[in-house]
Amino acid sequence: MPKLSFSKIVSLLVGIVVTIPIFIIYTSFVNIDYEIWAHLRSYVLPELIINTIKLVFGVSFGTLILGVPLAYFNAFYNYPGRKLFSFLAVLPMSLPAYITAFVYIALFDITGLWSLGLKNLLGLEGFFPGIRNVYGVSLVLSFCFYPYVYLMAKNAFESQGRRAFEVSEVMGISKSKTLLKIVLPLSRPWIISGLMLVIMETLADFGAVSIFNYTTFTTAIYRSWFGLFSLQSAQQLAALLVSVVFIFMTAEHFASSQKNFTPVGKSQATLRRKKLSLIQSFLVIMFSSTVSLFAFFIPLFMVGKWALKVASRDLDSRYFSFVFNSIEIAILVVIILLILSSCMSYAVRKYKGAIGTTIKHLSSLGYAVPGSVLAVGTFLFLTFVESSLKLPQRILTSGLVALLVGLSIRFYSIALTPLTASFLRVSDSHFHIIALSGQKKIQGFFKAILPMIKPGLLTAALLVFVEVMKEMPMTLMTRPFGKETLAIRIFEMTSEGEWERAALPSFFLIIVSLIPTILLFIQSEKSYEK
Repeated sequence: MPKLSFSKIVSLLVGIVVTIPIFIIYTSFVNIDYEIWAHLRSYVLPELIINTIKLVFGVSFGTLILGVPLAYFNAFYNYPGRKLFSFLAVLPMSLPAYITAFVYIALFDITGLWSLGLKNLLGLEGFFPGIRNVYGVSLVLSFCFYPYVYLMAKNAFESQGRRAFEVSEVMGISKSKTLLKIVLPLSRPWIISGLMLVIMETLADFGAVSIFNYTTFTTAIYRSWFGLFSLQSAQQLAALLVSVVFIFMTAEHFASSQKNFTPVGKSQATLRRKKLSLIQSFLVIMFSSTVSLFAFFIPLFMVGKWALKVASRDLDSRYFSFVFNSIEIAILVVIILLILSSCMSYAVRKYKGAIGTTIKHLSSLGYAVPGSVLAVGTFLFLTFVESSLKLPQRILTSGLVALLVGLSIRFYSIALTPLTASFLRVSDSHFHIIALSGQKKIQGFFKAILPMIKPGLLTAALLVFVEVMKEMPMTLMTRPFGKETLAIRIFEMTSEGEWERAALPSFFLIIVSLIPTILLFIQSEKSYEK
């Protein structure tokens, strides 16, 4: 019988705990309301399946087109303002998708402020197209989610040593062929990992698609729950959504397993960025500026404008509590997930096998489940634990435990994905050296493995912190009584149609979310600066 190590035990327990609330959703199939399902099958499912597929492909294409070129130019080349544009490229992730969506609806819809201005400027009297369609929502979500691909791709590009590029230069291979034949194949696991985060974020998004009136699985789940008053049907639709995500993850796993990705290695000098010509620099600057303008500055400007308008009557001491509570919860979840996902990634990388890989993929499904539905699964799970262990009533479900467990399940994949990609840098020889050195495994991990996965840890911490700050339905449903956050304040204002008043907590949320973004950017640039 194989020996069970600490990392194996921890990863197994983590996988079970994270997976159980997700599979509670599947228990809804025990009681099927056939009348409601007949309605869904005839009038809802065909449209939402087609719409969801279109949206996934549209956002995937958009994030790749935006994220990969930005990462490539900022990782390999020098041009005027590179550090600034490299920093600006990650800022859109601090903006909640539902806020960005509303800003663009308010500006560019048929009766939007800027649409009417453009119509008058051009003297158009007829129909002016709006953006409430698959192209509009795909573009807005691409602006919001491309930093996931950008961060993972840039991490991959910058971690590659000079040797591969020296070989391509000696062989006279052009830059385009070097990109297609060397850079992208070596970076494929990282890029696919970032794309998987984008797909799961797209499938689970509710706020942005509802603002665009675009029907997807998440809007159908909401309508089944609160429109048809059928929690079972909502859970069943959520189960279908989780199944779709698991198919994506399985396909990604088999695609990545077809090749072995071995680190190219670094020479004593890390990769030096090449200088672009004047024309090339101008084109890159224009591309970067345009992306930053539409993805960050236009939404930030409108939010700031509305926030200043209402600050005189809304801003008070409560906002210190909103900010503190938001940061406290985000930091606790970051600490929990970095520990748990590191154990899982370490165990799966060192002890390869179908069981460990399956547990890893299953435990990553929480990110694709709408927060409101996952909150129900978490409550049911914790209630079962309370009754089984005969704990005092609601000791788990009424305090911070339910909130932290729910958020940890929700964003476990966010932490696990970059760490799993980082562990690809760790070869079998590193584990052999640790074993032969006579050191304890935990000491060997901190001395030999931790420095190699540091970029993945920082990326995971940033992504989790920002996502927890922005999460609305899970926080709303599982928070302790009186634990108000910025996201909850935004929900209270938007639910009343007070979008200008919602801009004030949104502005605070953006400012707080920028802090870890700036720290990660400084560390990343310092590591590769010449």
